[in-house]
Amino acid sequence: MTANVELVDQAAARQALITRWAERHGVDAARRLAETEDLADAVAAEITPDNTVDTYDKGWRVWARFCATTELPELEGSRGALVACVTWMLREGQLSTPFHRRVGDGRS
Repeated sequence: MTANVELVDQAAARQALITRWAERHGVDAARRLAETEDLADAVAAEITPDNTVDTYDKGWRVWARFCATTELPELEGSRGALVACVTWMLREGQLSTPFHRRVGDGRS
């Protein structure tokens, strides 16, 4: 059911974008821009490994959990929010890097 809702949302968003393009640039330009979007989608589908999509999905779930925990809006990925998310992940034990070892032992 969720996949169907997402497809409807994507189709509605695409149509709204094409409508804005038509208002700004005319119908012919909007059609050409839509064709370039189709090309971009086809290229992405062809060159993106399946595990990349899975990884993006997992990453989004982590971001959503972080935003819910910190009461930040999901769609405002500011520089500060991204840094806060990384430090949150480090504290939660979801990320281990040389940076994590430095932060964990109090060095900056």
